[in-house]
Amino acid sequence: MSIELLDKTRRINRLLNKREVNIIDFKDFCHVLSGILSANVALLSRKGKLLGVMERTEIPAVPPFERTRYGKYIDSKVKDRLLDILSTNENVNLSLLGVSAERGSAERPGSCFMMVTPVAMGGERLGSLIVYRPEEAFSIDDVILNEYSATVIGLAMQRSVSEEMTEESSREEEVAALYQTLSRLEKQAILSILEEMSGQKEVLLITSKVSERVGITRSVIVNALKKCAGAGVLETRSAGKKGTYVKIRNELFFKSFPQDISLRELSR
Repeated sequence: MSIELLDKTRRINRLLNKREVNIIDFKDFCHVLSGILSANVALLSRKGKLLGVMERTEIPAVPPFERTRYGKYIDSKVKDRLLDILSTNENVNLSLLGVSAERGSAERPGSCFMMVTPVAMGGERLGSLIVYRPEEAFSIDDVILNEYSATVIGLAMQRSVSEEMTEESSREEEVAALYQTLSRLEKQAILSILEEMSGQKEVLLITSKVSERVGITRSVIVNALKKCAGAGVLETRSAGKKGTYVKIRNELFFKSFPQDISLRELSR
């Protein structure tokens, strides 16, 4: 490995070292890789979402990306073509993505040099890393650096997916645990409150009016709200004589709780 290549890999490593828990900002990553390779960089998810992009002022964006902004999705046909690429393709032209390679010039690169590297971990495809530039072909060192970068990004993506699944599981456990602690009347009270909210995430409730409407004592409603607030699925805040602000903190609770029970079942 050349000293220059070693220095470039260390610049990629700094993205990991400057953050706790090794979380990479994909936009930062594209910016750094763009500087190293003097190329435009695009990082796409498996579904074709643009997770990160860096377009240099001297290199116009090519057709598949010129109309796609950060956080948006590229054309589905281009996405499918990228998923068909199972190993690094270097120094290819736009025909790889279904765009005419004869289109454009140095100002509008149609026959630019492009490198596409799959991002995968544990046999699972997570995304695609695309870099391109006019005039200068990519060297073997560039290929090594791009594949190393794809591995680093793959680890970051895998960690992100794992953390998301862990968080979702934790939220499900919160709902299940709360459900077990609520009495029959408290469940009815919460269901009535959710119906009162009508899909809104935050409302001002007058508990006495809810009590009159559903025939449950106000103390039961207040106690149910306290349990939900203590479990972290709802947030409550007194508004004095105006009532009580109720805000959903765990949206899973909002979506799943009404599906589990009904007023008819609770009335039995």
